[in-house]
Amino acid sequence: MRSTLLGLLVPTFLLLDGGCTGGGSSGTTPSFILPDDPAFTNLEQWGLYNLGQDVGVVDGIIGSDIRIIYAWPDAWSGKPVLVALLDSGLFFEHPDLNGSLWENQDEQAGNGLDDDGNGLIDDLHGWNFLENNADLTDRVGHGTHVAGIIGAGVNNGIGIAGVVPRVRLLPLKVFDRYGSSEELGAVTDDAHYLRALHYAIEMGARVINNSWGGIPSSSQVGAFLDDHPETVFVFAAGNRNHDLEAFPYYPASFPCKTCLVVAAGNNRDELWSLSNYGAVSVDIAAPGYEIRSTLSGVEGRYYGELSGTSQAAAFVSGAAALLWSVQPTATAAEICAALLEGADRVPGLQGKVVAGRLNVTSALHSLRDGAGIEDLASSHFFFSGSPFLLLSRVR
Repeated sequence: MRSTLLGLLVPTFLLLDGGCTGGGSSGTTPSFILPDDPAFTNLEQWGLYNLGQDVGVVDGIIGSDIRIIYAWPDAWSGKPVLVALLDSGLFFEHPDLNGSLWENQDEQAGNGLDDDGNGLIDDLHGWNFLENNADLTDRVGHGTHVAGIIGAGVNNGIGIAGVVPRVRLLPLKVFDRYGSSEELGAVTDDAHYLRALHYAIEMGARVINNSWGGIPSSSQVGAFLDDHPETVFVFAAGNRNHDLEAFPYYPASFPCKTCLVVAAGNNRDELWSLSNYGAVSVDIAAPGYEIRSTLSGVEGRYYGELSGTSQAAAFVSGAAALLWSVQPTATAAEICAALLEGADRVPGLQGKVVAGRLNVTSALHSLRDGAGIEDLASSHFFFSGSPFLLLSRVR
């Protein structure tokens, strides 16, 4: 019944460009948007919209998601925010991503010249810091999957919905394969990483997503992060089921004022089985189990599911970008504080992370008003001020 349930609910809402919106007429009920992206309407994106549907062999719990549908109306006309993806590259031909790509306006494609004078030739959409060229081909598929979670087209009638409707994605390639531990980062180094960080800042990235780990501790990297409090740095906590207080994991374990370390949760508001954690060292959790997103087209696959803190970090980066798109004058510290203050304190994450599970709508209200909307934590549907009671589990 994945698609049937939403199909039954759609006539109750006001149609908007193929998707739907809802809200009370009194002004006291939050409005919301349910986009027309097939994976969303078929309930394949539980991280955005959890009605208790099964994910793999796990029955979900209604509302164990990032509470995005109430935040989308404010973000629909927001200012585009630049998010840098330090990852394995990007599949530029993906139809769900090509509307979100950053373009260097000072560079002309294919002329073999360094038009903007930054020492890089033809860096039209980003740069490959491994091979020092403009080839951003995603041979791993990891970067493309992360990119879709953040910035796939919302309400465009195809594929999936990303977290933030107004975003520009800047891919910066810092690795090209998995390390021997099946984690990303063992095949890069701090020199590549630092160059990529510098580039992201120079190009104006407000959010820098790091969905990987495994480099050694570096005083240079730590100092760079701490010296840029105007940027939100988001880090995957890692997939080793370790407590980061006992087993530091870099770059996630670098302390800095505007860094957010993200654990992975499942569709029942529990910690994903392989996620690293830390009552003090891991800030927040976000969906990271069986997350459907974009793929790089290998073997004809353009969408698929992956699990891990990489996916969880992408949700938080998307949320940070959404908050900034609505409140462009906010500081990075204010964005981080709102995300932590707005998180839902759920029992399954107590003692595992500082805050709780990401709640984008509550974070947005925390940013604006200093307080979240607590009643959004108990119901997904509102009609004339009264909650709609879901009478059957979704399967």
